[in-house]
Amino acid sequence: MTITAGDLVARANHWVVIASVSSLDSEEKFLLLSADERQRAGSFKSKKDRECFIIAHALKRYFLSRLTSVDSNALCFSYSGKGKPVCDNEKTLDFNISHSADWVVLGVSSVAAIGVDVERADRAIGKKAIAFALTDKQVLTLTAAVDPVERMMLYWTQKEAVSKALGVGISVGFKSIQCSGESGISLAECQKQQFLMQSYRTGDAVVSIATLAKTSVEVYQLLSWSSKADAPQFIKTTNKNVARLQNAHALLLEKLC
Repeated sequence: MTITAGDLVARANHWVVIASVSSLDSEEKFLLLSADERQRAGSFKSKKDRECFIIAHALKRYFLSRLTSVDSNALCFSYSGKGKPVCDNEKTLDFNISHSADWVVLGVSSVAAIGVDVERADRAIGKKAIAFALTDKQVLTLTAAVDPVERMMLYWTQKEAVSKALGVGISVGFKSIQCSGESGISLAECQKQQFLMQSYRTGDAVVSIATLAKTSVEVYQLLSWSSKADAPQFIKTTNKNVARLQNAHALLLEKLC
């Protein structure tokens, strides 16, 4: 069943939208960007990277405008010392964006910190990056994995999502982030904080969502978005029940360490 953006904003305060860039008109959405964002979009040499940037920031402005009742052109943003974006018009909203390959991901929450990351599932990671990101035990899991490249990207996106939720970026030290490296719903931990992790394969990409909330994030796929048609249409993805995880943290950490 599809819902509109208005329905999504009205019924959820803790959600993620996933969009395929190839299904959208980036030039049309370019008009939603600020002068600074348009300039940044123009700096991309790759057409695909430029399109991803435009859609990501257009989605950001569209939804935060709906949530704050502030015109999209009047929204103002600043950044923390580590680079996490903040909506100055409503600082109680936590949001995060990521884009790679054909995919854009926007996470919004009014109840907890949230971090999202999307990467190509077949993106090759060099030995230096693996040594930086993974513990010795996590490296061993790559050897046994059916698809070690995708498994590496699951680890990478989960660690990125946690670092972005914390608002500290890679300075946190990726080896300090304990996570499963598996798709589905799991737990992660960093700086003595527990995160609910959701990881998905969508098309040719891997998406990971990290949140400090105890309830899973509602995930929606953007089906259509055109100013010449009706309001954006979305379909909700299905998440498994995660209640059983609340009392299983110690066992999970034993598995991860």
